[in-house]
Amino acid sequence: LFQRNGETTEGFRSSVQDEFLTALESKYASVFTDYGKYEPVVVENSLFIFAGAYSNQDIRTLAELKDAGLRTEFIGRVPLVLYTEEIPVDELTKYIRKTDLYQNYRAITTNLKDNIACKEIAAIVEKQQKESKIGIRLLNSAIHQYFMKDVL
Repeated sequence: LFQRNGETTEGFRSSVQDEFLTALESKYASVFTDYGKYEPVVVENSLFIFAGAYSNQDIRTLAELKDAGLRTEFIGRVPLVLYTEEIPVDELTKYIRKTDLYQNYRAITTNLKDNIACKEIAAIVEKQQKESKIGIRLLNSAIHQYFMKDVL
């Protein structure tokens, strides 16, 4: 298991679930504000939607969520599971130019050749898609890698 600051991913996953359970069962939740402090926000009668990516795991049922590490207490309060099909690489690469991240890099890159950049980012996406199926997040990862290649 991965460890960070002495805590395993299992322990981290459990503490995150505890925090969500507290919010699901409370009238108020504390939200970190722009001013650097926590403010209470009414959450009763709120619809909570949880989304996540389970790399290389096909999760379509509550039992499969449990096998992936979600606790029964959490699954019992979030009883609906929806899944999407894997996004094909050619679909992912259609949106390179449309992402805010690409547009931000493009604005600060003086000698960018747009077509070359998009082709190289698409090649990174294709290579990474074979190694790790993380979906749409892969696009941002590839864009960062392309623009940071000379820095690293």
